[in-house]
Amino acid sequence: MIGQSNKTLKTGEEDWLANSKYFGLHVDARGENDAGYTLNLKLYKENDVLLETDANLSKSSPLVIKGPQVGSGQLLLVLVVKDDEQAHRRRHADPANPITAGWHRLRRIIHDVLP
Repeated sequence: MIGQSNKTLKTGEEDWLANSKYFGLHVDARGENDAGYTLNLKLYKENDVLLETDANLSKSSPLVIKGPQVGSGQLLLVLVVKDDEQAHRRRHADPANPITAGWHRLRRIIHDVLP
C-alpha cells in the first residue's frame, strides 16, 4: 500500500485534497441528489494531472477507479459515502445476514486502503 486518506465531508467542506507520497486526489462536490453526489475529480501525480472527470458517487455503493501501475502494484481509488447514523441503525435493526455482513466487511477493507 502506498498510502491512504480518510476525509469526512461536512456541509461547506465539499472541496478537499487527499495526498499520498506521489499522488493527490482533488474532490470537488458539485451537488447532492437522491442517488448521491455529483463530483469533479482530479488525479495528480506530483504536479501533473493524470485524470479529470465528473462522476456520481452513489450513497449505496462505492466508486472505484483503477489508476496507473505503480511499481509492481496498481493504484486504486475508492470513494465511499458513509453515513454513520444510518449504518448503526441498519446494523442493529436487521437480522444477521452472512452475505450482507461480508459485503460490509469488504467495503470497510476497501475503504481502509483508499490512497
